[in-house]
Amino acid sequence: MTETVVSETGELNELARARGHLDAGSFLPAWWNLVRSLVLGSSAREDNSVTDQLWSLRSQGNWSYFLPHRRRLRDRFIESLYQYAARAEMPSLIAAVNQTSAAPSVDPIGQVPHWLFAFDAAGIVTIRALALLATHPRQRARALEEIDETDPRHPSRYPFLRACVLESARLWPTTPVILRDSIAPTTWPTERGVAEIPTDSAFIILTVAFHRDPQNVPFADVFTPDAWLDGRADTQAFMPFSGGPAVCPGQNFALFVATTALANLLRGNTFELDPRTGLTADAAVPATLNHYSLRFRTKPARRR
Repeated sequence: MTETVVSETGELNELARARGHLDAGSFLPAWWNLVRSLVLGSSAREDNSVTDQLWSLRSQGNWSYFLPHRRRLRDRFIESLYQYAARAEMPSLIAAVNQTSAAPSVDPIGQVPHWLFAFDAAGIVTIRALALLATHPRQRARALEEIDETDPRHPSRYPFLRACVLESARLWPTTPVILRDSIAPTTWPTERGVAEIPTDSAFIILTVAFHRDPQNVPFADVFTPDAWLDGRADTQAFMPFSGGPAVCPGQNFALFVATTALANLLRGNTFELDPRTGLTADAAVPATLNHYSLRFRTKPARRR
């Protein structure tokens, strides 16, 4: 799978070098070529229809299970997934799952839609991490040092780049709201004392409210990837991949793909972010960042 990431990001680097720039309009299609290849196999690389069907279904939320025309679309989408599973193109996630035994009551292929739309968030945090590194010279230099010590042909951990991706998710959560049901009575401090909240209550958790809480997070609005390496992040309620029993089981794979893609982009080009984004090393990181508006000037990276 490393070869797939290297190949796809290599093509993207060549395109960016030829054009002199990289933007979301070129990054995102290349990202989805990569994702479809990894999840469904190389023959799905340019199958935009399968991911377009998923986005259409997602736009209806849970209603996609009940509306007649959505059910037909869902059936076509699921049929496509089973066709890719039958091909069992290696390396791909769907081939690995298709070859793994499961209980009769389990539908392993039913997990594939979750993998696909999870990679939507992974692409967002990757291009945002690239924007952070493009505007923070000290962290960029450290990332390049880490990259120079690795061989792109072999899987690597990239701990600092991984921390940069996690920090991107902390600063701009792709899941702004987390829903949880309590399994025990909860006490909650209020201005009038303590409120008693009964079991089975629904909680709406605003992720950014505690990712950037200045009372508890000293580096709330500062790009601080080291917090993910020195233990500070472990003491905070950061949830870029959720937590507890509902934690994302694919977080390590998503981080592997994101960091490997980021490493290979940085190997090929030097990226300078358009200053109109307002993202600089000298100011607080903005509260929001529209990844669709990101645009980088590019030039070939200098090898050491």
